[in-house]
Amino acid sequence: MTSIDGLITGLDTTSIINQLLAAERIPQNQLLAKQALAEARADVFADLRGRYDAVKSAAQALDLPDDWAALSATSSSEQVAVAATSGSITGTLSFAIQQRAAAHAVYSTDTLTSLDDVIAPGGSVFSAGSFKGLGFSALVGDGLAEGVQEFAVTQDSNAAVSVGTTALPENLTIDATNDRIRLRVNGTQRTIDVADGTYETRGALVDAVNAAIAAEPDFVGKVKARLNPVDQIEFITTREGSEATIEVTGGDLIGDLGLQEGVASTGTDAIVTVNGVETIITNTDQNTEVELDAGTGTITATVSGPVRSGTAEVEQISFGTGSLSEVVTSLNRAKGLGTKAAIVQVAQNEYRLQLTATTTGADSAIDIDLGMFTGLGSGFTTLTTGQDAILEIEGVVPYTVRSSSDTFDDLLPGVDVTLKGVPSGSVTIDVTRNADGIADRVAKLVDAVNNVLGGLAESSAYDSETEKAALLTGNGTVRRARDELTRALISPVAGATLSTLGLAGVTMKNDGTFTFDRAKFLAAYDTDPAAVERLFSVDFDSPQQSAMSRILAEVDDATGFGTGYLRGAEDTEKARVEDLGEQAAKWDVRLELRERVLRSTYSRLETALAQLQSQSTWLAGQINSLSTPSSSR
Repeated sequence: MTSIDGLITGLDTTSIINQLLAAERIPQNQLLAKQALAEARADVFADLRGRYDAVKSAAQALDLPDDWAALSATSSSEQVAVAATSGSITGTLSFAIQQRAAAHAVYSTDTLTSLDDVIAPGGSVFSAGSFKGLGFSALVGDGLAEGVQEFAVTQDSNAAVSVGTTALPENLTIDATNDRIRLRVNGTQRTIDVADGTYETRGALVDAVNAAIAAEPDFVGKVKARLNPVDQIEFITTREGSEATIEVTGGDLIGDLGLQEGVASTGTDAIVTVNGVETIITNTDQNTEVELDAGTGTITATVSGPVRSGTAEVEQISFGTGSLSEVVTSLNRAKGLGTKAAIVQVAQNEYRLQLTATTTGADSAIDIDLGMFTGLGSGFTTLTTGQDAILEIEGVVPYTVRSSSDTFDDLLPGVDVTLKGVPSGSVTIDVTRNADGIADRVAKLVDAVNNVLGGLAESSAYDSETEKAALLTGNGTVRRARDELTRALISPVAGATLSTLGLAGVTMKNDGTFTFDRAKFLAAYDTDPAAVERLFSVDFDSPQQSAMSRILAEVDDATGFGTGYLRGAEDTEKARVEDLGEQAAKWDVRLELRERVLRSTYSRLETALAQLQSQSTWLAGQINSLSTPSSSR
């Protein structure tokens, strides 16, 4: 607005208006102060919730039996690495390494004088990867054009299913009058006999039907029964595709099972598209070979089971001019080929081509046609034959363990052993419970709890000397959080041999925080690991809570979404912040209008004074003119 300071009166009108507005702004400032206080309280509650997250994470690392199955493993040789994950079995195992795993490898018998020597004129290699998840165990190309082959399963296969029309009964008694079902599966009709007896549950009844199927040789591995979500029995074929068929053709038990006679079901075919050309797969039996039309050439796919939608990386990779260097580059670029190539310089201007399988083990093999390398003259010599790694377990009557790689997964439950070399003599691995690792997790829990308790104490403290209170001093929610979390740790655990965490080294100090006596914990764990585990972790065979389940319940009570009391207190403060902000915003409008009124009032005052002054001047002039004597004679 235009300043009206002192036009007539000489008053500092702006200052006067500002002072008047400042006085009227006091209620708004009080609202803003309350808003800032509510916002600060909300931030404190948010910080406390964040501290509870660490308590939850630490408690979850101790609340289940699997969390206490951690193992620690050591090896007597640096050439044998051991890694312990989890498991419930400890012990010692000694063995000698008979041999490490090896990949099959060959090299060119003849040497070449240049990297440009042609070894495969006009050759190419078929490469396929990422296809096993689609339901194929192998893909083999023949006569394909060079380049990427667009390969996709565009329709899933499905089995044939015969579904009951009503829910299975419970407590069904089967005897000689109602024990037969006649099925036709994939064109073969047989009768199955369900064992006599009273089946109290639907699950037991379905198990009995499957046992009857297993007793019929022509149905083994071809069909099974299952219970669907609405408790109806279903017969489903193992085969998928339109060659999968199933029909209930009779039997004296079908009425009790809610089955319909004479209703046939057929499976759904899979559709595979290669370079835009579709091939229908009507049978997904394992090891079924299907020739897929690729437009130019074909791909023979070996089916491994149900065919599922997705794409594979398929390419016919050209060797270019067929030179040694181009062949090696092409082979190493191929995805899913299973073979890697290398050029080895054995002397000045003398090179050999070496091919090595990408997998080790007795089944390792070079899976490309070596006959395409016509420029190598004498062909290839075997460098190494694929072999398994073999350990000989020592004893009076030793035995061996084999692995296709140098890693023996779960050689002992939860323990992997990896060979890095072949040490002389025997190797001993020792597997023990990882008590130190569990103690570290308990210490982490205590630290997390103390962090929460410290935050609660800091937010509710009162300094008697300065008479200064913290933001949440006297707050009932803070008191509840402190009391409930403390109670979760110190209360006895019903049904546990060790009744309190204090017996396992977790005790409360005078200031309300907790301390962890690691030595006491380890001693208790060494004496009775099961008792310490029961104190901390959930016992699924018992309705009693553990210390960790109590802590997790308190964390959920305090911070659970929509129900947690700390979250509720935070939301309440946030609502206050919003409400006070709206009230303060209304004062902005009110004060703006008040300022306009004041400026208008003082403006009118100046105008009125100006008019009065003008009138005063005019009157003074008139008076002066009347008092002037006449000069005429």
